[in-house]
Amino acid sequence: MGFKTLRNFSDSELIFDDEQTRLILQTIFKNHLDVVDMLSIDRKVRNFAQGLLLEAIDASYSMGYISTLTDSLIQPSLSVRKVLSDFRDGALMHWFEHATRKDLLSIKIYETVRRQLELNFSPFLKMLAQGVSVLENVSAIVAYRQNYYLKG
Repeated sequence: MGFKTLRNFSDSELIFDDEQTRLILQTIFKNHLDVVDMLSIDRKVRNFAQGLLLEAIDASYSMGYISTLTDSLIQPSLSVRKVLSDFRDGALMHWFEHATRKDLLSIKIYETVRRQLELNFSPFLKMLAQGVSVLENVSAIVAYRQNYYLKG
């Protein structure tokens, strides 16, 4: 378990348009689609979505090989796969702590990571939807479940 601050992006580092931003948020916040739908997409929302996507990818790769055997992956739609491809092409490698350039050729996000991000960052989503000003550096305590054993 640790305190995680989402990366803050400069205007020139923001990759996604309004539609892509909404798709990212719909993918992460599956249980809050009504909130995502009422969002007015602005710079802060784009920054939040891109930070969540970066964290989802990097955290999934930090979980390691054992998780690939035990955790399910999200099954992105064709439009979300396009967003992931755009992110791979526009992301800078120093943004990642765990994922490598090779990993980004086939981006994977574990469902356990998605659920944890949804749980811990949904209060910020709701604040953004209500027009409450949120800090650029959004932080939460997150604990991704890791399995360190193989069933045999």
